[in-house]
Amino acid sequence: MSKVELYKDVKNSLGEGITWSSIDQSLLWVDIKPKSVLFRIDLDNEKLETFDLPDFVTATSIISKNEIALVSNNGVNKFNFQSKKYERIINVEDDILTNRSNDGASDVMGRLWFGTMQNNFDKHGESIPIKENIGKLYRVYKDNIITTVEDNLGIPNTFVWSPDNKNFYFTDTLDGNIM
Repeated sequence: MSKVELYKDVKNSLGEGITWSSIDQSLLWVDIKPKSVLFRIDLDNEKLETFDLPDFVTATSIISKNEIALVSNNGVNKFNFQSKKYERIINVEDDILTNRSNDGASDVMGRLWFGTMQNNFDKHGESIPIKENIGKLYRVYKDNIITTVEDNLGIPNTFVWSPDNKNFYFTDTLDGNIM
């Protein structure tokens, strides 16, 4: 039996979107709230950096050593660690005010996959019940072309691929299904 230990107590409200960067041996994630915080820890020297974000960010994906894709409410953004520039690159569901982004990850081909769901937070960050399966699963190609893969989802979560990359799995937490 392995012993689980707390590595760093960063006091996240809701830590999500964890991503490993093999480029610089760092671990990245966000504390999702109305104005999220991006965390990056270099595991070689244990240096922890935080970056305040102007948006509700729920998922991360590595673009390059200095840039990361951040999925936020109604879009996909690019963040540059050196310039601290946060820039919208794709709008998603701008016309659906009741939805927000949720989990996401990138596959070995560099495509970003992410889901949307009924927003379960009010404007103060307090929880509200989810009543509808109005979320979608999206795939973004490197040229920023976005396609809808699935719809009528509750809470798209847990984006993983089989070791041979032939199968993609995700869950709908609201329904308790693995697809």
